[in-house]
Amino acid sequence: MNIQNDSLSHTGAERETSTGNMLERALACMRDCASELRENLAARSDAILFLAKLEDLLAFLGQLESWRGRISVQRLQESAFSILRHLNRWMQEMAKAGIKLESSQNDNGPASLLAKAAICLGPGLMVSPDSLTASVKIPSEFASLWTPARLLASLQRAGIANGIENDAIDRIFKERLFDRWIRTASGKCPVLGNDAEILDCMNLSPSSRPPDDKVKSKKPASNGRFFELVKKTQTILRKTAGSEGEGGKDVYGREIMGAAGMDLNLPEIPYCVPSADGLEIRADVDGCAYCENGVYCVEPAVVIEGNVDYESNDVQTNLAVVVKKDVLSGFSIQSNLDVAVYGVIEGAEVKAGGSLFCRGGIVGGEKSSIQVKKNVYAKHISNARITAGGSVTIKGELIQSSVSAKSVLLTGEKGQIIGGETNAHEDVRAHIIGSESSVKTLIQIEDCSPRLQEEADKLKQSLKERQLRYKKMELAKKALVQACREKTLTAEENDKLKNVQLSALKLAKEIKILEKRLENVNQAILDAEALTPLVLARAKIYPGTSVSIWGKTLTVNEEMGPTVVLFIDGNLMAESFHELARAEGGEV
Repeated sequence: MNIQNDSLSHTGAERETSTGNMLERALACMRDCASELRENLAARSDAILFLAKLEDLLAFLGQLESWRGRISVQRLQESAFSILRHLNRWMQEMAKAGIKLESSQNDNGPASLLAKAAICLGPGLMVSPDSLTASVKIPSEFASLWTPARLLASLQRAGIANGIENDAIDRIFKERLFDRWIRTASGKCPVLGNDAEILDCMNLSPSSRPPDDKVKSKKPASNGRFFELVKKTQTILRKTAGSEGEGGKDVYGREIMGAAGMDLNLPEIPYCVPSADGLEIRADVDGCAYCENGVYCVEPAVVIEGNVDYESNDVQTNLAVVVKKDVLSGFSIQSNLDVAVYGVIEGAEVKAGGSLFCRGGIVGGEKSSIQVKKNVYAKHISNARITAGGSVTIKGELIQSSVSAKSVLLTGEKGQIIGGETNAHEDVRAHIIGSESSVKTLIQIEDCSPRLQEEADKLKQSLKERQLRYKKMELAKKALVQACREKTLTAEENDKLKNVQLSALKLAKEIKILEKRLENVNQAILDAEALTPLVLARAKIYPGTSVSIWGKTLTVNEEMGPTVVLFIDGNLMAESFHELARAEGGEV
């Protein structure tokens, strides 16, 4: 059988041995066929030409048999097919010439021997690289030698043992589908198991939902809320385990392992515990939950059921704070963790060691002061003073406010910056910057590298001083320990040793903290050096707007369409937002 593209059939040795044996049988049948023809034609004067051809062919057959082992099986197969074609054509020519052929052996005449040779060689067989399909091609010149039963037997001898399509075999002969590849066997493909999925059971803030599409929200992310109150034992995330998959079988009958779906690990969330079956993460405290920059957070919280006002007074706590209504003017909240407000923050003072979430917006006033170590999320901001260590993300307008942050991002179509001063270290992005009435609007991107370098220098100096003190403490401790071995220390010396040990331990912790801070600052310096600061307006920039980036200023005197202002090679460049987006592959 002529096998093509057969990468996964029997092992190479088995396949070659099987093919070699069938080839040997085919050559023997063709030799016997040629000998029978020669005997039939020996006494006929009108068959001299055929006799000469047969003698040459028998000699060539002898050569082929002697070449076995010295040339490839494929070359031998090609030569054998050529001999088969010649014998078949000559027998057809003899029949047309009226030469009747008789067998010298019962039921073993030339025609029968030729059919046996064809069956041994087989039709063309093509097995797909994955061994999941097998196709055959029967040359039309040999069509008379083949039957469905013979083709089926030939496939089985080639090792095709699974998924043979008998209907396709019958169709080849009924519709005379010769000289073309017809699929006659199909294996069963293995089925890949379903991947595990993690369900966001609380539909936490879409503005900060992680980009990983394996974490799916329970409800459409249209409510735009930044945080949720959570009760102890409430489920935060639920995992649907992946399936094992289903095995398959190739056309040779070999089992193909089914691949299991990809598993996912539930993240560890502070103040949460896994369920007994390990498929859920549940809150272990009453508090608030949110998802920020792809990280799920749950924190114990003080919950103010109403306003922060004369009834509640100012709030100061080490826990997170959740306010069900508003924070009124003249009052304050101080928390070492996050602050979440359902309503509005008026002219109040808010300090948070984490992030600030405000669903109702920040309206500010003369006494307004927002200081946040991490990020601010608000519906809108007006007349407020805000300082954030991370980003400030706003769904609506930013009006006549003073904002200082790493990034300032106005995400919606109502995201307009009107008046005030907006300062950032990386980027400012809005739908519209400025106003039709040309209100003075200042946008500034500060080069934070000098400040970071100054901070790094101070940290290095502080670290060096502490390391020197630690070294002196270690020497003093070593001397006291040595003295303890040589004599009994006095009570005063024992107290001194304990103090030195405690001081050294405390100093070692301080050194580790400083080293980590220095590492973070050095990384921030590298990030700042690689940064391309920009100011982006998705719709327009109005006159009256001033954009400053790293000391260079662009004053807008005429309305500009969708624009990106970049600092490149020491100069400001104003580019069309859409053109730059196309140049950058759709992302700016």
